[in-house]
Amino acid sequence: NLDFQRRIKLYMEHNNERFAPRADANSSATEVVYDRSTKLIREARQKYQEELDEKTAVLEEHLVRLHERESQTAEFHRSFLDFKREIALEAEYARTGKHIPPKKVVHYEELSIRKDEEVKVLRLENIKIENRIHAFEEQLKKKEQVAPNLHYIDFEQQKLENQQLHEKIEERNEELLKLRKKITTTVHILTHVNEKVHFVQGENLELKRQLAEVEKEVTELRNTLTKSKKERESLKSENVE
Repeated sequence: NLDFQRRIKLYMEHNNERFAPRADANSSATEVVYDRSTKLIREARQKYQEELDEKTAVLEEHLVRLHERESQTAEFHRSFLDFKREIALEAEYARTGKHIPPKKVVHYEELSIRKDEEVKVLRLENIKIENRIHAFEEQLKKKEQVAPNLHYIDFEQQKLENQQLHEKIEERNEELLKLRKKITTTVHILTHVNEKVHFVQGENLELKRQLAEVEKEVTELRNTLTKSKKERESLKSENVE
């Protein structure tokens, strides 16, 4: 038991003068030290047992009080549930004037009990969290007492990390700015290309229209030429006769 050993050590340090060996003609110094050490150990064990018995008695007393409080709380809770049940069974709907069905009352009671259990669990968890926070605060106080300069070291470390992070953010911002410029340039180029495509498409349409007119004129000229050839052939035939 580490606590028991610690108590023996403190007790022996406190009674250092009693523990010091004295010259004895009938026994050696080692035997004197052993006897006194054994006596001190017996005394320390007896004191530890007395303190343990005292704390055990206090604990049992608190447990008895706790059980009494739990019984009183359970009885009060049952009385409160009975009171709520009586009120609920006597209650009436405002519109119809009918009483609330007993099944619904039981359902509401079960729902309320489940909510109470959830609240108990949350309260217990809250107590555990508060104890952890208290333990962390105590550890922090001890660290502050043992090493008061750690705050400055942590601050400098955090400052360095923040500076490095700031530099990385600046680099990312520069990269984003370059990317935005590239995107803007690309958008301008695409816009110019689209305008040129529309212009070329317009020219193509105009050229197609002109080509259609030329083809029409060519067709008309071909028809005229064919007609002229026929007329000439007809005239030649008449002249021969």
